[in-house]
Amino acid sequence: DLGAPPALVDITAYPVGMGDLTLDAEGRLDLVRSFRTVDYLTSLPEIRVRNAVRASLGAHPIEWVAARLPLAETTRALREAGALSAEESREVASALVVASRSWRAVLLERRGPGGTGEYRLIPVDRLEADPSTGRLAISAAPWREGLAFGLYEDPGFQTGDQTRETWLERFHPDREWLEAVHRTSGALAVIGLFEAFSLRYVDAFERAASGEATGVARTLRRFELGKRVAMETDLFVAAAPFWNFDLKDFNPYGNHGSFRRSSMLALLWISGGAKTRVAPGPVVIHEPYDGLDFVPTALEAAGLSTNGLVADDLRRAGFGPYPGRIVAGAFREEKKGMVPSP
Repeated sequence: DLGAPPALVDITAYPVGMGDLTLDAEGRLDLVRSFRTVDYLTSLPEIRVRNAVRASLGAHPIEWVAARLPLAETTRALREAGALSAEESREVASALVVASRSWRAVLLERRGPGGTGEYRLIPVDRLEADPSTGRLAISAAPWREGLAFGLYEDPGFQTGDQTRETWLERFHPDREWLEAVHRTSGALAVIGLFEAFSLRYVDAFERAASGEATGVARTLRRFELGKRVAMETDLFVAAAPFWNFDLKDFNPYGNHGSFRRSSMLALLWISGGAKTRVAPGPVVIHEPYDGLDFVPTALEAAGLSTNGLVADDLRRAGFGPYPGRIVAGAFREEKKGMVPSP
């Protein structure tokens, strides 16, 4: 048993040593004031190096950090701050806090139609957790330049016929976020963070356990779920641009993927002759796609699906439609009307 996930106060008031021993009003050791603590949300982005080898890298290797927020406390505090309606607060499924040297923000997730995630980003001037009770105090900030991920002022932020304030004050599914922010500098973090902290796997495990025929099988499913929960990210530390943390994992701002615009630039190589549906290249695709769109595109290129519908023999073998969309521009003109897989 690796213990319960950390509460926010464990991150904002982590004990690092003994202080002056202090008694509380009842004569017992005060477990808050008797220890020296560190606030990781504040201290990590403030880390400064003295030996930066390139001036363009800057002296701060950490751009921001993120952690999970207690759901009930967060929605209560946001309601009291006037940043969230009572109806919206009942719909929220999870919440995160992101903190940099100059701004903080709360990210909210709710379940949309069909169980898909919808997300909202709320900048805050103050977010504090009482070390004794864990109670949150939040003050929401109006959108202005210099806040969360530099999104508001980024010229690549596209909100259609809505103002930026109106768009940002609502929940949007990940596809709408991707289309709105894929040309911005770093706002892919909004949907990327919820992928890192997603709890949707819990629902999948519970559905699988309910379908098991024996108690032993259900117990094994719960055991697997427990191992997965123990692996959940406690604190997400994002490297500043071009800093490279030596981790055996994807590197937020290094060369193994990113939340930056540069990570949206990729090469998809499909080799097909004149008798195939593959468009002669090179073809430049301007519409954003993500990793889930690769398999539907590969099946279409191989002739194993038509407009996303898997061939009959594959369906009989147990294959179904895959999530994601077909990269329509990769195929000849007559295929550009392709629709997403159902």
